[in-house]
Amino acid sequence: VRAALVVMGSGGHALLDRIAGDEVAIDVVRHTDVPVLVVAHGAEPAPFRTAVVGMDFSAASVRAADTAARLLRGSGGAGATLVLVHVRPPLPERTPASGADPSSPGSALAHRVERLRELLRPSTGDTVAVELRLVAGGIVEELLRVADAVHADLVAVGTHG
Repeated sequence: VRAALVVMGSGGHALLDRIAGDEVAIDVVRHTDVPVLVVAHGAEPAPFRTAVVGMDFSAASVRAADTAARLLRGSGGAGATLVLVHVRPPLPERTPASGADPSSPGSALAHRVERLRELLRPSTGDTVAVELRLVAGGIVEELLRVADAVHADLVAVGTHG
């Protein structure tokens, strides 16, 4: 079919079906190489204005960011925001001697972010703002916390197969 995107409903499957691996959307994600948009049961269609992307700088997370950026831009773009969320494990209390901020200019992370902005520019254009949030904690919990805080219309993550 050469689809650019697969859109599926999340269905009303029971918890046991999901645990046993009988969730159709998850199975499709495992067997396709194109983006899959899973829509929650009862979700109302709306333009995408804010997207949160789990960003570990892998090829899969970059593809997720690119897809989210294209969906934002296709929904009107102007005023849209792509929020890249990099989650790291919790660190012990920082002391003044613990070193520089990993997001400071010149750091390895700042360089990766600038490179990523360049890679995404064809998809974001001049209309989609790109933000980076560095958080510590559990990946799922932190992605959902940020998504809630920014009132995200879309959460995108990559899969490693």
